[in-house]
Amino acid sequence: MTAALPYRIARRLSHGVQFRLDKVLAEPANRRLDAMFRRDPATWLGRMAAAADKGTGWFEGHLDLTMSALLVLDQARHQTGHPTLNFVADRIGRYADTYYDPGLRCVDRGYDPDAHRHLPDIVGTRPYQIIELLMIDAGNIDRGGNPEHLMRYLKALSDGGGYGSTHIIVGGLLMKRAGCDHPGIDGMIAKEVMPVARANDRTSYAGDLFAERIFVLEWLGRHDLVRPSWLIRLLRAQRSDGGWKGRNIPPFGQSNQHTTSLAIAALTQFVAAESGVNATA
Repeated sequence: MTAALPYRIARRLSHGVQFRLDKVLAEPANRRLDAMFRRDPATWLGRMAAAADKGTGWFEGHLDLTMSALLVLDQARHQTGHPTLNFVADRIGRYADTYYDPGLRCVDRGYDPDAHRHLPDIVGTRPYQIIELLMIDAGNIDRGGNPEHLMRYLKALSDGGGYGSTHIIVGGLLMKRAGCDHPGIDGMIAKEVMPVARANDRTSYAGDLFAERIFVLEWLGRHDLVRPSWLIRLLRAQRSDGGWKGRNIPPFGQSNQHTTSLAIAALTQFVAAESGVNATA
């Protein structure tokens, strides 16, 4: 038995206990946090904006961003017009100059993969997971893809508000961004909206999936389903270095690009919606 095994077992037991307690305790705590926000929304919105700015500072030392971080931050930039997110344009340019990756069309519709084949293939540096490849297929559905076939796989991801549900929403939105007008996309997305919202109501741990749920709801324009308590939980989860960590997201126990980008996006999207900002979604 390795020294790490007892720790992993204890951690899983702890997570299991928290999951069960959240079914009872998370909602009453959310109501208290919502009430705190309503008593002084201006102060809380200021704190959220400051936390997002501090989070962007964490990215100053990270020039090579993953595709998922680029997508999340760029969506928030266009949706909110938040000026501190403008750095992502530089990171997108660096990525395009460094790697060959058809997935970049999810962010830059003008990107021509064929013109970048001379560059190292991104999968040689950061292999994609299957769920990420589905997102890339969604963003490239206009390049000869089969919408019915792709949607069949996307629908199979449904998991009651987990990563599968959030990626069904993102996949559908990317298909629409690529100009796909298949009549089933909106219905596919709609089935996942309430499970995603309900899942955050039953969660106290403000990690990767928690922030991702907020991000996709705000991207959809469903600010009405996003509770202030969720953003307060994100505020409290920010690390001293400005970033956020997530369970089972490397580097373990430290801030990472994916969770940090999602938290920044969620905070800026919420602040913009509360402030009546109407940028391009």
